[in-house]
Amino acid sequence: MSRGRRSGFDADSIRQLKIAFILLVGLSGTMMGVYGGGSLELITLTTIVGFVAGVALLWYFSWLTS
Repeated sequence: MSRGRRSGFDADSIRQLKIAFILLVGLSGTMMGVYGGGSLELITLTTIVGFVAGVALLWYFSWLTS
């Protein structure tokens, strides 16, 4: 009898966790721009870079665990 790898989480919970991770990293970039006293353009740029970094990190973590 084979014991398969079971995580105990359903697909919807995993998806919500991934979205929360991307939001956390993206909004972290926003807060760096705000607390750094940046202009609106700089805050927008750090937000976009934060979200891109969140997606890249999520892809990397998924690649490591697959």
